[in-house]
Amino acid sequence: MERSVLIAIPAFNEEARIGEVINGVMLFGDTCVFNNNSSDNTKAISLKQGAFVVDVLEEGYESVVFEIVKFFEDSIYTKLVIIDGDGEVGIDSIAKAISLLDTYEIVLGNRRYKKRFGERLICNIFKYFYGINDIYCGFKCFLKSGLNKERVRGTFATSIVNKKSNYINLDVDVYLREDKSKLGEGISINLKLISSGIKGFLN
Repeated sequence: MERSVLIAIPAFNEEARIGEVINGVMLFGDTCVFNNNSSDNTKAISLKQGAFVVDVLEEGYESVVFEIVKFFEDSIYTKLVIIDGDGEVGIDSIAKAISLLDTYEIVLGNRRYKKRFGERLICNIFKYFYGINDIYCGFKCFLKSGLNKERVRGTFATSIVNKKSNYINLDVDVYLREDKSKLGEGISINLKLISSGIKGFLN
């Protein structure tokens, strides 16, 4: 285990998969579940599996990501891996991603299945203006230099990325969950992704 690595797992009501995710990643670094007001057994299972838990009271995925980034920046860790609590994307590629952080400031897991319309648009804008692909992946790795110091709330976390950083995409396997994403698939979510993502790029 690399003590320089923080494995951060955002989680909201992920009791069905969180134990498996923790078991799959904890060999690669210190594992912390950032629990966003789960009403199921997510926190209890996480503690039982040996992870430490940070409770994030402000609701929303972006709030959790911002808390993770702040926690990492204030810590002694030098590498950060963010992987969702459902383990949907890239859990088998953690070791390779961590090793790539010896060369790159950002490693993005490039998932292979179809993205929502809003995600595709945001990815295309990011690629066109900044040369970065697939910022809306389920797998993100950073050195501290890969993080933007001027983060802006309400951007669906796109503004956490230092756009001047060198990065690499890493093709990763995908676990297809049987239920729908907790973020939903509706028009309102796509519109929010588009508006908030563009806001992140403009800051």
